[in-house]
Amino acid sequence: MAGACGPGKIWGLRELAQGHESEFVYALRSGGFTVDDACLNPEEAYAYVQVVAGDPASPLHAAIHGWDYPLSREGMFLLDLIDITGRANAGKKWKSLPRPWPKSRGQRFGVTALPRDEAVALLAANAGR
Repeated sequence: MAGACGPGKIWGLRELAQGHESEFVYALRSGGFTVDDACLNPEEAYAYVQVVAGDPASPLHAAIHGWDYPLSREGMFLLDLIDITGRANAGKKWKSLPRPWPKSRGQRFGVTALPRDEAVALLAANAGR
């Protein structure tokens, strides 16, 4: 058993099932569960869904993170390897192979509605915490 199953876990399963119904049902069925099993034994279903949701090769993971399709860790590695090899051989002419996740403009930390001076003062006041 995965331990006690409180209302938070049951609610999490419910929200996941409502938000990504087909991927959720597919994940349960590929693991040998049915939706009725998830209702009767939510502890095991929650533990199973946690593992499946963390696997990038699963459709459930792709749906949760807004990817176009699932991609295994090996697939990610191979895409990176192909891109590195292509860039080394073709230079700037190489166009990277598409990835399933949305394109980002780089990682942005600390986006805030505060004016710059107030944000700097707040950060300085909380430095070292």
